[in-house]
Amino acid sequence: MTKKTDYNDLAKEAGAEAVRKSVEAAKPAAPVHTSAQPSAAADDGKRWDEPLPFNQIETPELPPELLPGVFCEYADALSEALQTPPTMAVLFTLAVLSLALQRKFKVSPFGDDYSEPVCVWTVILADSGERKSALIQRLLKPVLLKEAKLADQMRPEIVERDTLRKISQRRAEKLQADAAKEDSAVRRGEIVREITELAEQTPEELRPPRFFTGDVTPERLQSMLVEHDGRMAVMSDEGGIFAVLAGLYSGGESVVDVALQAYSGSPVRVDRGSRTAVIDRPALTFGLGMQPGLLQDMAPAAKRKFRSSGTFARFFFGLPGSRIGKRDMGRRVTIAADLEGRYRGEVLRLLELEPRADVADGEDDEHTLLLSDAARDLWVTFAQKIENEQAEGGPLESMRDWCAKLPGGALRVAGLLHVAGHGKAAEPISDETMKCAVGLCLRLIRHAQAVFDLIGADPATDDARLCWRWIERRGEPEFLRSELHRAHHTRFDKIDRLIAALETLKTRNLIAGPYKGTGTGGRPPIYYQVNPLAMKKGCE
Repeated sequence: MTKKTDYNDLAKEAGAEAVRKSVEAAKPAAPVHTSAQPSAAADDGKRWDEPLPFNQIETPELPPELLPGVFCEYADALSEALQTPPTMAVLFTLAVLSLALQRKFKVSPFGDDYSEPVCVWTVILADSGERKSALIQRLLKPVLLKEAKLADQMRPEIVERDTLRKISQRRAEKLQADAAKEDSAVRRGEIVREITELAEQTPEELRPPRFFTGDVTPERLQSMLVEHDGRMAVMSDEGGIFAVLAGLYSGGESVVDVALQAYSGSPVRVDRGSRTAVIDRPALTFGLGMQPGLLQDMAPAAKRKFRSSGTFARFFFGLPGSRIGKRDMGRRVTIAADLEGRYRGEVLRLLELEPRADVADGEDDEHTLLLSDAARDLWVTFAQKIENEQAEGGPLESMRDWCAKLPGGALRVAGLLHVAGHGKAAEPISDETMKCAVGLCLRLIRHAQAVFDLIGADPATDDARLCWRWIERRGEPEFLRSELHRAHHTRFDKIDRLIAALETLKTRNLIAGPYKGTGTGGRPPIYYQVNPLAMKKGCE
C-alpha cells in the first residue's frame, strides 16, 4: 500500500484480516488534560480524602452533650454502664421526651400559622446483642412507675364506674325486653325515653392511662389512640410495627395512614368494616430498635412503597458502630442513685405537665413555643442549606424525601430540648438550644445516608454502584464519561441520570471531576479521576 489514508483503503489493498489486526493493535488515546488538572496516572493518593465504601459509611456519634441537663448526664452514664454507643441513648431519650410532651407543645418559628408538633420518630439499627433492650428498659422505668401509680390511684373509681356501666347495661336490656312486649304505643314510648335517659346517664368507660405500648397490632394501635385521648407511643426493641409500616406485611395500610396523620397532627377518620376511629388531633411517637437485616431483606417493591408512602422520611435513623467484640465483660459500672433519682424526677415532671387550660372554642390546647431572633436566624440558615443541597446535582438530591422533613424535625427537637431543660412556654427557644437541635440533625444526615445505602432504595445509589463496578473492572486512574455512557447506554437513557450517579460517587470520595480535556475537535471530552485509595482497598 503506497499511501495509507483510512481503513477502507487498507481493506481494498490488504483485505479484512489486515484491518482487524490494525484495530487490535491500536491503543486508545489518553485524554488530553487541561493545565489546571494533572493526570491521575501518577497520583499516589496523598491529595485525596478517605473514600467511603458502599455499605460502609461511617456515621458520626450523637454525643450526650446535645441533650440538656440531667438527660445528658443520664444518657452518658447509661452508655458507660452498658457499654453501648451514645447514639443509642440519645435517640431513645428523644423518644422518651416526645412520649412525655406530645400534644402539649408545638413550635412556631415565625409566630404565625405554621407550627410543628413535638412528637418524633426514632429507630436504632443495631444487631442482636447490642443491648438495645437493656437500654430502653432503663430509660422507660419512670414512665412505667407513673403508669402504675396512676392505675393504683384510679382503681377504686374504675371499679365503681365499671359496676355502674354493667348495671345500666342490664337495666337497658330489661327495658328493651319490656318495650318489645308492650302493646300500648304510649307506654312503649315512655320506655324508649327511659332507655335514652339511662344511656345518657351511663358513665364513659374509664381506663388506666397508658403512655406507650410495645408489641402491638395495627388495629390495636388505632384503638389505643382513640382510648387515650389521641396520644400514644410505640417503644420497642423489636421491629414488628416497623415491618408493618414498611409494607412488609399486608393489612397494614390503615395504620400507615393513621401514623402519617398522627405525625403531623392531622384529624383521623377511619371507617373500615367493624373498625371506626375518630381522632381530632392525634400524636404518635416511635422509639424503636431493630436489626439492620430487616431492612436489607426487604423486597424491592416494599422498599419503593416504604419511601413513596412518606413513612421513611419521618424517621430519625441511628446506625451506630458496633461495640460487640470490644466490650470489657468483667467491667461493672453502677449509675449513682442520685443520678437515677434526678432522671426519674425529671421524666415524671414532664409527664405531669398539662396542655393549656385557657383555650377558646376552636383553638388547640398546645402551648406554643416561639424562637428567639438568634435561634430563628440559625434555623433559617440551616433550612436554607438543606434546601440548596437538594437541588439537582446537589449532595442531598437523592434524599429529597427525607431531607424535606429535616428542618421541621429540627424544630421538633428544639422544642423537646427546650422544655426538657426547664424551658417555659412563655420563654422563646434560645440559640444555644437551636444549635444543639441543628447539630443533631446535621449528624443524622450521615446516618440516613448509611440507611439509604443499606436498603438500596435510592435509585442514584443503585446507579452509582453499577458505575463503580465498571470503574473497578477497568482499573484505570481516570475515565471518559462518554465511555461509561456507551457501556451502559440502556441503563442511562438520559445523561442527567448518569451525572446523578457520578455525583453520588463524588460524595463518597471515590472519584473527582468532571474535568474538560482539550480534544482535537468538537466538544471537549469530559473525564473523571479515580481515587487511588479506593482502588487499593476495593469499595464495593
